[in-house]
Amino acid sequence: GQAAAEDYDPFGGDGEHPEAATRILDRDDSTAWSTESYQDGLSKQGVGVVVDAKPGVVATAMNVRTPTPGFTATVYAANDSIPDTVPGGWTEVAASREFGADEDVQIRGGRRFRHYLLWITALPEDSEKVEISELRLFRSQR
Repeated sequence: GQAAAEDYDPFGGDGEHPEAATRILDRDDSTAWSTESYQDGLSKQGVGVVVDAKPGVVATAMNVRTPTPGFTATVYAANDSIPDTVPGGWTEVAASREFGADEDVQIRGGRRFRHYLLWITALPEDSEKVEISELRLFRSQR
């Protein structure tokens, strides 16, 4: 399942719009979660949003839809509790890349994980934030 989502801001601040995180799972492209606004680019190592795939899933792909394409992010995964830092207890499952408006990312490793993190490390050019309207995990049907 993709039952829950939450913001992830381990390097300080007051969170990244935690009240809006579940919008990435509502199947409605007109709603979105967003990072805070950063006037001079992302002023920390990164921020992100976590999907809880309870009880766990061997994801093969992640689809990310955004009205703010051009940001850079890496996909990480973890089991049990959500690690306090990145990389910390996270496992990288998709390398850093620039995201388009509707992007499919292949997940490597073939392992079951409970938590999947979209870790944003750079904002789009001429933008103060990143918005994610939908995030979906896919698994093999074998």
